[in-house]
Amino acid sequence: MPHNSQSPRPKLRALMETLARGRQDLSLRAFDASQIRWMIQSGLGPACFHAAKQNPENLISAHWSSLKAADLTARMIAADHADALREIIDAAEGYVSGLTLLKGISLASEYYPEFHLRPMRDMDVLVPGEHLARMETLLHDLGYKPQRGDPSGFYKTHHHLMPFFHEEKRVWVEVHHHLLSDKNRASRDSVFDLANVMAQIRRSTFDGKTVHRLSAEFHGVYVAAHWAQDFKAVGGMIAVLDLMHLLNRTAGTLCWDTIFTWVEETTAATYLFLLVSYLDRLRLISLPDEVLQRLFRIQRFFGKLSLKTAHFMMDRYMLDGEDFGAVLTRRNLSVAWNTLMLPVRSPCKLLLMPVNLSMPSHFRIQ
Repeated sequence: MPHNSQSPRPKLRALMETLARGRQDLSLRAFDASQIRWMIQSGLGPACFHAAKQNPENLISAHWSSLKAADLTARMIAADHADALREIIDAAEGYVSGLTLLKGISLASEYYPEFHLRPMRDMDVLVPGEHLARMETLLHDLGYKPQRGDPSGFYKTHHHLMPFFHEEKRVWVEVHHHLLSDKNRASRDSVFDLANVMAQIRRSTFDGKTVHRLSAEFHGVYVAAHWAQDFKAVGGMIAVLDLMHLLNRTAGTLCWDTIFTWVEETTAATYLFLLVSYLDRLRLISLPDEVLQRLFRIQRFFGKLSLKTAHFMMDRYMLDGEDFGAVLTRRNLSVAWNTLMLPVRSPCKLLLMPVNLSMPSHFRIQ
């Protein structure tokens, strides 16, 4: 699909372009104080500091100190998580097998230019079902306590155990036995069958210690499927950065044919197409000519108008952090996003939009 040159240019596009090209000469003169505050709030502050730190004119910018502070804070958080992970890996050796890093902790250490540039609220790991009890014991012995207050038994059927928290380290750990919640439509796609997931686990290292990770192909699909299920303004750009860095670091080696085979006519294909097409539209990645066209063909639920609507929401609220309004409220945008993600043809989505917006949640088509 061609780039949409008619769309207004997002205000923070210059930041994303600088990161995508691996440059560090971004001028902070292009941004006002509210935009810098949004970057920091949404997790992009350290990335902005990284992109701007080799431009000498930025040293006298009014924004420099706040971005530097955000970067320092991110470094401290990342160091705490890295130390905690090393301790867990050591404790798991010979006791819990198949410890697989997921999401932020894996992507940051494998694809980002610096580990701390990927915001991390917790550490996600995947453990084979037969080792879950051992993993719980291991975390308990290391001082991690499970979250309390689950009288409904929610985590008994969830895709990960109750989160564990270490009060002194200020680190959360989520232990997964599946990758996606049953509430995520992509969880029913065959690509996320546990047998296929396990087949995509690769032996790797973290700081010289043996761990496992998902293959680049699989992690790309997983990032998109996990991200698309909810509308998130704050933090919504993190998955864009994740996939941008992954695709740019694996350009020329990623096996797109494998991905196409996995996701043809699935919900995951719809989510992956949305995220990849956004990266392509902003020219943040360089794809083989046929990739986007083929993704468009094998997904079933985005047409030009519904795609343009989703991209508009990403530009305005995830990237630029525009304030919600009297009509475009957080609630209405969330309903609109969920309608756009429905597994129905594009014209039907647009017809359903006003219906869902006018209905209470239990009457909406979801």
